[in-house]
Amino acid sequence: FPSHDTKTIQLAIVVHCYEFEETRLKYHISAAKLFKRIEILSDWQVTYLASFSQNGGISLVVDKGIPLSYMYQGKLQKLGGWGFPIYDMGGEYWLGMMAVRHTIQVAEGFQEKSRLSRTIMARFEGKLERLIEYCIKNESLDKYTEFSGILIDSFFAGCQAAKELLDAGFEEISPMIKRVDQIVNTELPISVNGSLAHVYLRFIDHTRLIDQVGDQDKVSLLASIAKTGYQI
Repeated sequence: FPSHDTKTIQLAIVVHCYEFEETRLKYHISAAKLFKRIEILSDWQVTYLASFSQNGGISLVVDKGIPLSYMYQGKLQKLGGWGFPIYDMGGEYWLGMMAVRHTIQVAEGFQEKSRLSRTIMARFEGKLERLIEYCIKNESLDKYTEFSGILIDSFFAGCQAAKELLDAGFEEISPMIKRVDQIVNTELPISVNGSLAHVYLRFIDHTRLIDQVGDQDKVSLLASIAKTGYQI
C-alpha cells in the first residue's frame, strides 16, 4: 500500500519470535508509524485465546517448542516456550536429538537395533560418521525435525524404541501441567495443539481435553482483535 493509505489500517499480528521485551517494543514502534493501530500477539497467546477466550483453561502447544499457557488471577501466564536446547524438552528438536542419540547408542552396541535406528542409518548409507558429520556441520536446529519425523513414523509402525522416546518426551512435559494444577488448585480443561498433538494426546486424561483450535478460529480472533484491540 502507499504509505498514506496504511494509516487507515488496523492490524493484529501473530509473531513466533519477538518474545523479548526490547525487540518486541522496537518492532511495535516501527509498525505503529505505518498503521493506524497495531496489536502484536505471540503465537501461544493467540492459541490460548482462540481456545478459551478469557475463561480458565490450559493451552498446551507441542511443537518445536513447548509453551503452556493458562489464565490466573485475570492475567495470561506462560510456562516453557524458551527454546531448545535451553529448555522445551519433549518438543520436535528434543525428540530429533534423542532419535540421533538412540541411533548412535545402537551403532556402538549399547542398545538393540530398532526400526528407528535402521531408518536413520539407511539415510546415511549405514555410516555413523556421516550422521555425526551432518549433525555437527548443519548448524540449524531444524535438522532435528527430520529425525523427529522419522521417530513419529517409526512409532506408528510399532517401533518400541520410538514409543519409549515419546514416553520420555511426555515425562518432560507433564510437570508443567501438574504445576498449573497446583497453582490454580483445580484441574482445568486442556487444549493441545501443534505438530506433536496427535502423538501426545494419548497421555492426557480425556475427560479434561477440549477440541483443538484451527487456523480459521485464529483468523477470526485476530480480525476481532484488529477492530477492538486486546490487552493481555
